[in-house]
Amino acid sequence: MRMIGLLCLLLCFACTRSQSFSPEGFPERTYELWVPEASSPKPFPLVVLLHAYATTPAAQERFFRIRTQLRKAGIAYAWPIGNSNRAAQLYWNANPSCCDQDGQAPDDMAYVLAVLDDIASRIPLDKNRVTLMGFSNGAFMAYQLACEKPERFSKLIAVAGAPPASCPALAVSGPSILHVHGDSDEVVPLEGGKLSLGTQSFPSALAMLEAWATEGECQPLEAGNPPSLFRQSVTQKAWVCPTQRRHLTLWVVGGGGHDLPPTNAFSLAVLHFLNAP
Repeated sequence: MRMIGLLCLLLCFACTRSQSFSPEGFPERTYELWVPEASSPKPFPLVVLLHAYATTPAAQERFFRIRTQLRKAGIAYAWPIGNSNRAAQLYWNANPSCCDQDGQAPDDMAYVLAVLDDIASRIPLDKNRVTLMGFSNGAFMAYQLACEKPERFSKLIAVAGAPPASCPALAVSGPSILHVHGDSDEVVPLEGGKLSLGTQSFPSALAMLEAWATEGECQPLEAGNPPSLFRQSVTQKAWVCPTQRRHLTLWVVGGGGHDLPPTNAFSLAVLHFLNAP
């Protein structure tokens, strides 16, 4: 009977653009879920998109443009939705660095984890292939989730955000990381700084990746230049961590600001990262 129920649910997903659900414990909050068509209820990999500050999930997807690629690859796609602040702008309460400027203190960590549990109750989920993908405030949130629950995520894609100042867990375990940042980002500087939306400073993404690589005894990879993903030159710094079976990668976009308009090559590069060991 459970098999029949799963097949019916998957057929329902295939007939609609998305389904909206409320996770247990958060009846007032919803999330959107897309599941690709499937002839059998095989476990699906999952990408969880965390939007930027004052940005809707739909607008964030128009920025990344990866839904079509995920559907073709048979990867499920979820859009959790942040809280509204007093100015009616969506945000994530990631950590003291970003971005609960009103002090509302919503437990967004518990909410996103409840979303994952809810998804696992609705579709066959490959729990070994769950990826967090965040932009700006969403990237702060993705890092915080990976820091506190590293065992729940296999990959992390952070664009124009920053890790927390202290995250020892990611030095010894956790997801493979792809961090993308413009070297001229004045909103969330690559070298670290402090936001008006936060109460604490955030570190340099490069410095944190280097520290995690050193502590995790990761080996540097030969420097390379990825494709022109953002119509600007991109330089790469990367490490492979054999004992942890993961990679740490930083792409720095030359002359790139906070908003990095990606090309179709970027969505293909994201898919390659998702499918890599």
